[in-house]
Amino acid sequence: MAGVAPGAYVSIPKDFPRANLIDDVLLNYQLCMDLVRHIVDEVRKEQVRHPLVPASEMVEMHLDIARRFGWGCVPGEIEWIFRTVVRELGCEHP
Repeated sequence: MAGVAPGAYVSIPKDFPRANLIDDVLLNYQLCMDLVRHIVDEVRKEQVRHPLVPASEMVEMHLDIARRFGWGCVPGEIEWIFRTVVRELGCEHP
């Protein structure tokens, strides 16, 4: 949309066609961010228990599990989640 900054939330009336898409995307983004926080927390706990194992290996293990079980994500979301996890942890991407 012209004149609207990327990522800006615009109030759209509920009776506008496809207005629910914005709510769906925002909800999905929040779910993905919750997964990011959960994975980051889990990796940090694992780092305390196993300080000799690199964080990138721990992230790779979680990524393998996510791919194996699918998580029901929209295509590209798992990759986005793990890029964000790696950024938060400051480690290499598996």
